[in-house]
Parts: sequence; C-alpha cells; structure tokens
Amino acid sequence: MESNFSCLDGYWSRLADIGREAEKLYRVNNQSCVAKIGVFAEKLTEEIMVCEHLEKYINDKQFDRIELLKNRKTASPYVVDKLHKIRMARNKVEHDNEIQSLDETKQLLEDAYHLAVWFAKEYGIQNDIIRNFHEPDMVKVEKEKIYCPTKSQKREVEKSGGSNVKEVVFKILFVLSVLLNVYFIIMT
Repeated sequence: MESNFSCLDGYWSRLADIGREAEKLYRVNNQSCVAKIGVFAEKLTEEIMVCEHLEKYINDKQFDRIELLKNRKTASPYVVDKLHKIRMARNKVEHDNEIQSLDETKQLLEDAYHLAVWFAKEYGIQNDIIRNFHEPDMVKVEKEKIYCPTKSQKREVEKSGGSNVKEVVFKILFVLSVLLNVYFIIMT
C-alpha cells in the first residue's frame, strides 16, 4: 500500500522518506517509531521556517521553533498543538524512556500525516491527490532471511556436551536472528 507521506514526494522527498521510515517502524518498535515521528516534525518545522523566511537561531530547540511559528501566526493553533504533542511524546520516549502503546503511536503517526497534508496544501502542491490516513500494514519478513536453529541442529549441540555453552550459543544466535529480522524489516 502507498505511504501516507507520498503527498510530500517530489518537492519534499526527504520529509516523505522520514515519514515512510516511521511507518516501517510502526508495530515493529513503537519507541523508534515515535522517535522518527519526532524527527519528521522537527524537519517539517525547519522547512516551514525556510518557506516563511524565518531565521534559525544558533541554539534553538523544537519548542522554540514551534513557539516562533505560533507567535508569528505562521501556523494555526491546530498545527502548533500537533507539533507540541509530537515533541512531548518524543521527549518522553527519549528522555524518560516512557513506553508508548500501539494506539498512542498510531495516533502520533496520524498526527504527523495531518501535518504533512497541511504542509503540502499550505505550500501549494498536490491538493487533489491527498487521501485519508490509512494504518500502515504489518511489514512482512521473508522466511529465508530468518535464522532459527532446527531441532536436529539443537540435538547436535546437545550431543556435543557443555550445556551452559549450548545455552549461551543459542541465546546469542536467537538475539542475532532477532536483530537481523529488525534490520531487514527496516531496510525493506
């Protein structure tokens, strides 16, 4: 299915790519998805500032940029609220290690989508092809990319002795297989 962020392709492809990366992380790793949504919102805010010819200050933070947009009435209260909501959720994930539920993550992804649509319309592109938000599909992983020891491989290790070594080796192999799966999910 097409990405929710494809409305930004062409003019703001990097923003579209960040949105797609967040969609890939949805259901795989909520915390990383929220962090990527936060990156999307920061880059979007920076693009708004460029489009509006607003100066970027040396030590500015996302909060400061959002407040500048609010004070200059460059963004509506609706947009400002969504930007602050995403900023606060990202801060909770990254600084407080707070866990986001799948529903909360979906809502943040939808908020980022609405910001993308607003941005595309506000700055003059593709008004006619923007559609409703759709929940990203579960990313599928090809079986051949997954390593899991077979029963016969496990029996071979058991026959060779050293039960503690076996457990450690299988735990390491399991962790490596999980990491490889996450890597392939993110890269596809």
